[in-house]
Amino acid sequence: MLTTLTGHTDTVYNANFSPDGKTIVTASDDNTAKVWQWRRLGELLNSGCEWLNNYLIINPTELQKLEVCQTPSKLKAAAPFLVQVGEKEAKAGNVEKAIATFKTALTWNSELKFNPQKKAEEFENKGKAELLVSNASNLVSEKKIKDAIAAYNSAQKLDPQVQIDAYTWSKLCYQGSLNESAKEVMFACEKAVNLAPKDGNIRSSRGLARALTGDYEGAISDFEVYIAQANNKQAKAQLQEWVKALRAGQNPFTKEVLKKWQSQ
Repeated sequence: MLTTLTGHTDTVYNANFSPDGKTIVTASDDNTAKVWQWRRLGELLNSGCEWLNNYLIINPTELQKLEVCQTPSKLKAAAPFLVQVGEKEAKAGNVEKAIATFKTALTWNSELKFNPQKKAEEFENKGKAELLVSNASNLVSEKKIKDAIAAYNSAQKLDPQVQIDAYTWSKLCYQGSLNESAKEVMFACEKAVNLAPKDGNIRSSRGLARALTGDYEGAISDFEVYIAQANNKQAKAQLQEWVKALRAGQNPFTKEVLKKWQSQ
């Protein structure tokens, strides 16, 4: 709808343009006739563009469809949002489409400085890295620890800044420890603790890996963090028993114990 004429209080039964197209005459059952000034289509389109201003800026693909709304100031403001569209396209593997999108953004705002080809390749790698991280997490759940480690390493090579949170690293640490790969996953245990040093569950996972690799003092230190935070009396008592055994130079995490945990 281009515009709404309001003022009659009953049904309008007739409406006609004046010969010059500048006014509209209406007749209504409210026993009145009214003369309306008609704005030209261009004025209405300009009003519509202004009304949609903020929406079009943050939705640049819609702005691309509406040439009538493409003022220099609006294009310049929308350019960074169009760059974000290109980044998503590149992450999804649509590199050529992303390059075209980046080039359009550069024409919209000449102050932006980047190489469309290199940026597309960078974000393509980011997308591949994120997919590898997701696949690696599934591999951990399937207890394919070596494959998971390889996937995480590949992801970080593609994108050194790929997001892997503390709980993801801790999951690899714990499952690797349960599946006779404590030494191989120790790097993940350390990354998890570095990201969340006060988290008792994460410290407990590293404690298990430390105990299995002979670092009893380190394991005791980690378990004590969990004990200090634990509300579950049974879990707390179990940890205290482990600490007692470790202090005596004994490893409470036998193959039988680990096998039992694997099935849980």
